[in-house]
Amino acid sequence: MANTLLTCHFPEDVHHTKRDFTVYKYSSDRNPDAVLDCWWLMQKLECFVGQGYKYDGRISDKLSLEIPRVSASHLGTYACQLSSYGSNAINTCDLTLSSVGRSVCEVSSVKLKPQTELVCYFPEDLSKTRADLTVYHYSKGAQVRKAIKDDIFSPITSNNVVTLKELF
Repeated sequence: MANTLLTCHFPEDVHHTKRDFTVYKYSSDRNPDAVLDCWWLMQKLECFVGQGYKYDGRISDKLSLEIPRVSASHLGTYACQLSSYGSNAINTCDLTLSSVGRSVCEVSSVKLKPQTELVCYFPEDLSKTRADLTVYHYSKGAQVRKAIKDDIFSPITSNNVVTLKELF
């Protein structure tokens, strides 16, 4: 998938005020995870950057957090928080994926394993349309077809994203 930037806007120039700051990702039914956590130590900025994210260390009244390869694990609600600011100063944004009229799939592992995960993004919500899903797997020139139906296989669905595990 493509890369994207998550931009946080702060009410002050953090480079001058030296306030600690955190970017949280909220997933459904879970506590928030810090994907970027930064603090000032001896006037120098130190940061923890979560896996799958990149931060160049530049900070002012805004910061940009890069997601080099957006995947299903990145989708959710994000919040940027400055230390000592109350919850009323926190604004959130949602990262969703629009496949613009076409389906897009990605495989999480390129190594040959007995189990792998295929994540597909669809222009419609399959959990609502209840459309049948067919997956084609090409292996050594042969085509293997697997039809996915509710009574045989229950994929993990969330909006327009379907995660399939242990397919073949």
